[in-house]
Amino acid sequence: MDKKPSYAELEKRILELEQAEHACRLAESALRISEKKYRALFENAVEGIFQTTPDGKFIAANPSLLKILGFASFHELCTHFNNIRQQHYLNPEDRDKFRQLIDTRGAVMDFETRLIKKDGTPIWACLNDRGVKDDQGNILYFEGFVEDITQRKQAQHTMRLVHYGVNHSRDAIFWLDTETRLIYVNDAACRSLGYSREELLSMTESDIDPDFSMPAWADHLAGLRQKAAIIHESRHRTKDGRTFPVEITGNYVMFEGREGSFAFARDITGRKQAEAEQKKLQAQLLRAQKMESIGTLAGGIAHDFNNMLGVIRGHSEIALKKIDRTSPLFRHLEQIDTAAGRSTDIIRQLLAFARKQPIRPKMIDLNQLVEGMLKMLGRIMGKNIQLIWKPARPLPPVNMDPGQIDQILVNLCVNARNAIWNGGTITIETIVKVFDPAFCTRHPEFIAGEFVALTVTDNGCGVDKKILPHIFDPFFTTKKIGQGTGLGLAMVYGIVKQNDGFITVHSEPGQGTTFAIHLPCRTGTPEKNLTPKTGNMPVGVKETILVVEDDDLILEMIQTLLENLNYTVLSAPSSEQALSLARAHTDRIHLLITDVVLPGMNGQNLAEQIKERIPGIQVLFMSGYTSNVIVHPGKPDQTLNFIQKPFSVADIAHKIRDILERNV
Repeated sequence: MDKKPSYAELEKRILELEQAEHACRLAESALRISEKKYRALFENAVEGIFQTTPDGKFIAANPSLLKILGFASFHELCTHFNNIRQQHYLNPEDRDKFRQLIDTRGAVMDFETRLIKKDGTPIWACLNDRGVKDDQGNILYFEGFVEDITQRKQAQHTMRLVHYGVNHSRDAIFWLDTETRLIYVNDAACRSLGYSREELLSMTESDIDPDFSMPAWADHLAGLRQKAAIIHESRHRTKDGRTFPVEITGNYVMFEGREGSFAFARDITGRKQAEAEQKKLQAQLLRAQKMESIGTLAGGIAHDFNNMLGVIRGHSEIALKKIDRTSPLFRHLEQIDTAAGRSTDIIRQLLAFARKQPIRPKMIDLNQLVEGMLKMLGRIMGKNIQLIWKPARPLPPVNMDPGQIDQILVNLCVNARNAIWNGGTITIETIVKVFDPAFCTRHPEFIAGEFVALTVTDNGCGVDKKILPHIFDPFFTTKKIGQGTGLGLAMVYGIVKQNDGFITVHSEPGQGTTFAIHLPCRTGTPEKNLTPKTGNMPVGVKETILVVEDDDLILEMIQTLLENLNYTVLSAPSSEQALSLARAHTDRIHLLITDVVLPGMNGQNLAEQIKERIPGIQVLFMSGYTSNVIVHPGKPDQTLNFIQKPFSVADIAHKIRDILERNV
């Protein structure tokens, strides 16, 4: 029979039970408090809190998670994901990666993925999750936190875009503090200067800008504070010492309580080159306009002087033939004729510069023409100068008046001779050159196409760079007064332009000068026997010539000159009187000599009307220059007979006989 517990033992047992009951009540109270705290934390947490089954069904979700995913209630969340079984991961592969981490590590920390909200909008979320397992290690459920990091990811994306854009900018970007230290540079700055980023961040503005002035920095920074941005030009120096021009846009910045300059530097080498080229083109345009204006003026002056010189030369030649050489007046008349001849040469140079001299273009072989002049050029150069001839063969023909080649070569060779003091060499060379449009775009003084180049090179004193731009200006000369007219190179310039060519000059002081005349290549067979005719003065056999000239002095001179050449002369001061004479004269009129420019009816129209009345009559036009209604300026019709004023007795005597005998 069991022993009954004593009263004391019963009392002790009752006390233990009461203590256990009290402990249970305390535990229950603590649990309720804990649950209440957990619930408060669960309900009020800023982050989303969740529990899901291993297959992804939600067991619990706090209000923040509902808000993050766009649901009004937990029931709506469960209905959406649990019953419909929609995938709440945007990328299914993220779920596989998530499970793999859980299986291997038991938890996932800072797992970034994209979730889908109720309305289908994707968001970025950061997950911290762990798997809760039973005693056998099987996952009972998942629990964790969800943070919406969409804005952070957008900000990071924006920063990456900004960083990418800054480093792929064509402009170098620098951030300077108030002491001009470089505290930020982009990739373009490193590339343009040749430094690494680490090197640049240990440097100051003065290390990369040779024009930087520290004393001026304070004023510049003050200007930035006032204007917010300042644009100016400077230079940057690369690691290897090369400098290049830059346009700098400085911007004032205040960042985290520190001020400085955020600057963009653009390499403007191309722009500076374009500006220099534009300035050069502008200068060329102004020069061309100036030369054209001077040419127009020179042509007009030359026309009037030609008329007067024609009278002087004509009468002086007539008088010289009639007076005895022993007469005291003979020497005076001879000096008058010599001075008139020199004046005629000057006028012809003016007309050549103005591109208004009459010319007779022919298909010529430049080599043949130059070779025919070498002996004469050698005499002009003298014994202490060696003349070297370097022809290119074969050479395409050029279409040009042979006399103009004579003028060009004589002037260039004389110019070269004057540049050589104590003996030297002058080299004349021909060569074919081709210039494409791309080359001419970079060198506006050239013309695209195929050209025969005639170069004259000396090893003389050269031309000073300051003088070089003016050497083709008329009346520009470095010689003493009375030793040169300053028209030689101006005439060469005009002749070349008149023949659709161009001229280039290269010269270095003390190294010599090269003039290169470029004439367009032509197709055809060059003419031969281009040497002018010489011999005794031809005279007439009483042929009748009708002369029309509106200047009385010239008309009288020509009439006297022709009569002395044994011609019968009918003179008329106007087109109307010439037509009257042609109608009234019953005998044959062999030749009409008429000025091109006449008041009322011009010479060409007059010639056409007289030809209708007198079939077979020949015509000789005369003029001081050819900018008139008969022909294009400077290039008369090959079929026209033409003589330039002022002309000598021999000139017109040969011209008349050529015309009359050619048409017998």
